[in-house]
Amino acid sequence: MNTPQDEGVREFLAEAEDILDGVAGDLLELETSAAADDPDPERINAIFRGAHSLKGISAMFGFSQVTELSHKAETLLDAVRMGRVGCDRGVLDLLFGAVDLLKGLCGRLAAGEAPEDPGVAAFVERLLAAATGDKVEAAGPLAGIDLGDEVLQVLTEYELHRIEAVLGNPKRTLCRVRVAFPLESFDTDLERLNGVLKEHGEIISTLPSPGEVAEDQLEFDLLVGAKLPAAELAAEIAAFHPSVESLAAGPSSPSPGAAPPPAPAAPPASAPPCADQPTPTGAAGPAAAGELRSLTQTIRVDLPKLDSLMNLVGELVLAKGRIQMVSERLRQQVGLTGEVVELSKAQKALDRKLEELQHGVMDVRMVPLGQLFSKLHRVLRKILQGMDKQVDLQIYGAETELDKLIVEDLSDPLIHVIRNSVDHGIEEAAVRIAAGKPAKGTLKIAARQRGNHVVIEVADDGAGLSRERIRAKAEERGLVAPGAVLEDRELLDLVFLPGFSTKDQATELSGRGVGMDVLRRNIAALSGMIELSSKAGQGTSVTIVLPITLAIIQALVVRLGGQSYAIPLSSVLETLTLEQGQVRSLEGRPMLRLRDTTMPLVRVDALLAGSGGRGGELPPYAVVVGVAEKRVAFGVDDLVSQQDVVIKSLGPRLEGLRGLSGATDLGDQNTVLVLDVGQLVDEVFSLG
Repeated sequence: MNTPQDEGVREFLAEAEDILDGVAGDLLELETSAAADDPDPERINAIFRGAHSLKGISAMFGFSQVTELSHKAETLLDAVRMGRVGCDRGVLDLLFGAVDLLKGLCGRLAAGEAPEDPGVAAFVERLLAAATGDKVEAAGPLAGIDLGDEVLQVLTEYELHRIEAVLGNPKRTLCRVRVAFPLESFDTDLERLNGVLKEHGEIISTLPSPGEVAEDQLEFDLLVGAKLPAAELAAEIAAFHPSVESLAAGPSSPSPGAAPPPAPAAPPASAPPCADQPTPTGAAGPAAAGELRSLTQTIRVDLPKLDSLMNLVGELVLAKGRIQMVSERLRQQVGLTGEVVELSKAQKALDRKLEELQHGVMDVRMVPLGQLFSKLHRVLRKILQGMDKQVDLQIYGAETELDKLIVEDLSDPLIHVIRNSVDHGIEEAAVRIAAGKPAKGTLKIAARQRGNHVVIEVADDGAGLSRERIRAKAEERGLVAPGAVLEDRELLDLVFLPGFSTKDQATELSGRGVGMDVLRRNIAALSGMIELSSKAGQGTSVTIVLPITLAIIQALVVRLGGQSYAIPLSSVLETLTLEQGQVRSLEGRPMLRLRDTTMPLVRVDALLAGSGGRGGELPPYAVVVGVAEKRVAFGVDDLVSQQDVVIKSLGPRLEGLRGLSGATDLGDQNTVLVLDVGQLVDEVFSLG
């Protein structure tokens, strides 16, 4: 069994390999451009970001030599991008050597060895020496252009360096591009303009334009190091109606006497290699061949590709259902003849292999909830800014796995729950101390797998929900009649009604009554359920129950009122034949007595029709379903079959119909509705 540390090291190696491969590729491209004395600043920045990222993740795992080497490479790259060191052959050889040495350290780690190399210390000194090469002072080219003091004051050191580099390059023209965009579309318009400009040069800076501008527009000044003269650049971006001004002579008419600044002194990068230095980039032999091997067996796949693969598996599941149906019909028509037996064997073999394929694809889609939970510390920190509250976030069950698509859609609801816990639940430090509690509140997030569902619980130790305030607000809005008897669950469920809030004044976090109803709707869209529990003075707990996946599921196909329905098998607890003595009436509502438990008995067709599940004769069978602690018996006319189904969307017109999560094809070209058990159970209990 893999330990969390093993899993963490594999993730580090996969991330490090991606970074180093990207840096090596960018260095190769940079080597070509540097040979033409025209290094690409965006590529230098990309390499710099790669070194910075590797430094960060290696420091997190405590791999000190990887961290130190990445840090010194980052220092050298910063000197290159700021123009303090030239991007010559010696510097590139050093950077290639750093990549080779970093790959070697990661290779040791992948082989189960300590990521250490005696040659790192000497190589780090060479990187540092190269980064501290003497800076060549510019001859003041900025003095010859009219940027304006207000622009010069806001430009960063790096942007000023890039302007100087463009002014010193006879192949570039420094242009000021002024454009105005409507308020409602300025972001997308600016993104489109940037895309065109990057094809013809380098965008150095984007600033708001000084001076008056129409109220419904935003105006920008873009400083561009163009590969074209200003007039040609203006023609290329004419669709954006710009004003293009050349701030200095470029390719068409180089300024008299304008020559590139003298090359900086070469850093001491070409010293003879010592015995403990990494093998030069071009070296051949076993070591070079080993560099082609990956550090891990991990590959990264875009989610749309996995979706496409899952859709193909779904189509195979449908085809399998048709083959199974044809095989069964042939067996009934001609008996177990030789050909029918062979077809039956082939069909069973297909079933086994398809099941393995289905499980394999599902395993690939599953991700640990820790990927989502790890980001919640930053979210909590932002929420707490400006508040006199202290909160200790505790996370349990981060290794619990869930379908990647569900995890992506779960982030917003989870953030909303945390925001409510901090704003409504956990008290300020002084209030907690006065109540005999620790000054720092506790917010626990725990995840666990239960059958084919994942349960996520968010619990705080705050003041809890005030039943009195909830009831008062509900009566004030006419949601509850004065003096009406409500169970505790019914009272707490009121907070999920649209526009409901117990706060008298809205804050930046909450109080407008917008969110809790959307929260329940978003969870329901994932075929999940959400429940509240609270104790006065002790805190509030929010429990979210979600299916592990929504792609391919096992379902129980039933018939009721001439219509077939598919019930996800993960929610089915048992099926039984109904007998008169088992069904009783409680306040005019049919109830099923099963062993020591009494639960509502409803007809699904009547429930979907809006009659509360009542009406019609007593059906012969019951399907007992459960979500969390709630139990409901669905009365059905017939139990048809159990099989895998692929859930398809109902389309834009029918999307959002309560009680239905989609539709499926059982293989006989007939469409069957898939029930959303969570929504139906929730609706049954909301009817009282």
